[in-house]
Amino acid sequence: RDESGKIYGVMNTAADVSDLEIAKQQIELAAKETNRLNEQLAALNEELMTSNEEMTEYNQQLSLLYEQLSINQGELELAVNAAGLGTFDLNPVTGRFSGNDLLKSWFGLAPEEEIELAHATNVIADSDRKEVISAIEHALNISSGGDYEKEYSIILSGKPRIVRAKGKTLFNSEGRAIRLSG
Repeated sequence: RDESGKIYGVMNTAADVSDLEIAKQQIELAAKETNRLNEQLAALNEELMTSNEEMTEYNQQLSLLYEQLSINQGELELAVNAAGLGTFDLNPVTGRFSGNDLLKSWFGLAPEEEIELAHATNVIADSDRKEVISAIEHALNISSGGDYEKEYSIILSGKPRIVRAKGKTLFNSEGRAIRLSG
């Protein structure tokens, strides 16, 4: 404007704000993506907390079951010992043969010693050994139903001991023997 107030010229300025607008749009998209990811993270955290609570509950139940199992095992051991029974467990996969202290004494072993199946069968009377081994092999076959029952003599230090063994084989889902206990 001049001194009398009349417009005598117009000035126009412009600036290229394309980069600024593009950056603003990218920030808005990133903010939306961040919000979406935060919502997913919150949902996952909520699921994880629920899972942790369930896990804690399962662990408590498992602890109670383990405690009950320990009590039952102690009662079973007391009953087995009071009845004067020998117990055995054969892992057919590893060939490991274990037993309680009474059974070990029948086979001439100290309580801390392991029983090898070969040692156990070596003290069986010669006249019974093949039948016992055959009965074990039969019980380890799923078609047998897994039942094992055999009466035989153990000869240790020249003294015969007549034992009657009864057991049951457990099979996995593929029909393979995984344990023979009795």
